[in-house]
Amino acid sequence: PENHHYGDGGLLQHTAEVVRLCEMTLKTLPCKANPRILFTSAIWHDYGKIWDYQKNGDVWSKSNNHARTIHHISRGAMEYHAAWGADTEFDNAVIHCILSHHGRREWGSPVAPLSEEAWILHLCDNLSARINDCHKVDRLKVKGDSRSYT
Repeated sequence: PENHHYGDGGLLQHTAEVVRLCEMTLKTLPCKANPRILFTSAIWHDYGKIWDYQKNGDVWSKSNNHARTIHHISRGAMEYHAAWGADTEFDNAVIHCILSHHGRREWGSPVAPLSEEAWILHLCDNLSARINDCHKVDRLKVKGDSRSYT
């Protein structure tokens, strides 16, 4: 499947898009967000997907036990804390952003965004993913797929 996290380099490309979108948001909107918190969170937000995705031959899949039982959001927060976390206000703010980047519990976030940094990260991540979905639909239409995507 073609997805913004599948494929060689897909996760890195998506992460770079999210970082750039966060940067543009800070430059464009009257934000009071802490850039260090926002950019650190953007870099780490999907780090846990390294454990969720696996490659079998030429095919990438998300169908592994880690994706079902731990999930990339929790793994990313755990790995950030293991690498950097000192239970400072900064580290807790980054972990909150990682944990809330899907925006809602029903979308996989253990918590909802509460800070400006968390909201910006959630919206930029979502924008990157949705634009990629549009490209995926365009590629299917070009291949002659007549299904409706509305």
